[in-house]
Amino acid sequence: NEILAIINDYLANANTDTLKDILEFCDSYFLNIESYIIRRNDRKELLNELKEAFTKVAFKPLLADFINLFKGNNFTKDYFSYFRSSNDDKDHDIFLKIAEDFYSYYQEYLDMHQQIDFNDMINESSKLIKKYGLKKHYRYILVDEYQDTTYTNYNLIKSLQDKTNAHLTVVGDDWQSIYGFRGTNIEFFSHFEEYFENPQRIFIEKTYRNPQELIDIAGSFIMKNPKQIRKSLKSPKNLKKPVKIIYPQKNPIEKREMIYNLIKDLSEKSEDVLILGRTNNNINQFIKHRNLVKKGNLKKDKFLRILDKTDKSMNNVYYRTLHSSKGLEADNVIIINMVDDYLGFPSKLKTHSVLNYVNTRNYDYKYSEERRLFYVGLTRSKNNVYLISDKNNPSEFIEELMDDSLENLEIIEYN
Repeated sequence: NEILAIINDYLANANTDTLKDILEFCDSYFLNIESYIIRRNDRKELLNELKEAFTKVAFKPLLADFINLFKGNNFTKDYFSYFRSSNDDKDHDIFLKIAEDFYSYYQEYLDMHQQIDFNDMINESSKLIKKYGLKKHYRYILVDEYQDTTYTNYNLIKSLQDKTNAHLTVVGDDWQSIYGFRGTNIEFFSHFEEYFENPQRIFIEKTYRNPQELIDIAGSFIMKNPKQIRKSLKSPKNLKKPVKIIYPQKNPIEKREMIYNLIKDLSEKSEDVLILGRTNNNINQFIKHRNLVKKGNLKKDKFLRILDKTDKSMNNVYYRTLHSSKGLEADNVIIINMVDDYLGFPSKLKTHSVLNYVNTRNYDYKYSEERRLFYVGLTRSKNNVYLISDKNNPSEFIEELMDDSLENLEIIEYN
C-alpha cells in the first residue's frame, strides 16, 4: 500500500514532538505505556519505542484509513480546524493534530514526486469537468456495482451527467453493499431518486445460480435490514435443506480431522469447493492441520487454492475472504468460524472512534453490513452451504437462522 510506505517515510523524518504525540495517542488508546516513555527526548529511543508499539497496535493502518476517507469525502485541510472545534476529547485532538501534519506531508510528497492518488484522480476529474466541461458529449453513462458508490464516485458521475445530459443507467444490488469501510454509502443506491431526477427502477428478480430454498433463507435474513430494498428472488432450481449447520467435536484433533474429511468428501463429489473466512487469519487457522497448504496470491490470482501435499487428487478446493468472494460462485461453499467472538462472524471488532469524523457510514441496524456480507457468502453456492460453528458458542447469525428457518436447515452434530 503506497500510503503506508509514505507513512513510514513520514515517521522516519518526524520531529521529536510528533513522535511523542504518536506514543501518547497509542498509550491512551491501546497500550498503557509507562508515562516516562513519552518524556524521553532521545530520538533513537523514541523510534525504538514506536517500533515496539506498532507491533501491538494498528496505528499506521488507522492513520492510512483516516486520510483515505478524508480525501474520499473530498474534505480540504481547513476541515481539521472544524473537527477540532467540534471535539472535546484530548486524545482525539492529539490524533487530529498528527493526521493534519501527515496530510500536509503526504500531499507535499505526492507533489514532489509528481504523483496523484486514486482519490485525487476522481476529485480532480470532477473539478475539471465542472469548470471546463467535456469535448465529447456522451449519450450514455453506464455504472456497474453501483451499490459500492462513494461520495466522490457520485460527484464524478453527477458532474459527467450535468455537463453532457447523458442517459444514466446504473446496475447493482443493495443486498451486496459490503465496502462501508472504504467509504461507500448505501444511501446513493437505496435513495437513488434523491440524487438523480425521475429514475425508472427495474428489478431483475430471477436467478439461476442458487436453489430457491437457499434464496429464501438468505433473502429472509438480509431483509431484516430496514434500509434494504424489498425484493422477491426466484430460481428454477430446487434443493432440500441446502444450508447445513455443522457442530464439530470439542477435541481439537478430532475437530480438525472432521473438517478435513468434509473438505475431502466435498472435493470428490463437486466440481469445486469454496472455503470462506471473515479474515485471512481465519483461513490460516482453519488449514493449520494435516498437510493442507495455501497456494496463490490474492492480488495476482483469481483462484486461490488449498492443496493437500499428500493427496494430489484434491485440486478443486479454493479459499477466499468473504469480501473477496463477491462475484464468485462454487458448487459447494464452506463458511468457517461461525462463532460468537470478536474475530468470529459477525466480526465484533469496532472501528476506532476517530474515524467517525470522516466516515459516512450510517448503520441503523445491528451488524447491518456484516449481515450483507453473510448474504454474499451464502449466495456464492450453487448447491449447499456448510456453516462451521460451535454448539456451545454459536454465532448470533447461526442462532438467528435456527430461530427463523429451522425447518429448512440441516443440523450435523459430531459427538
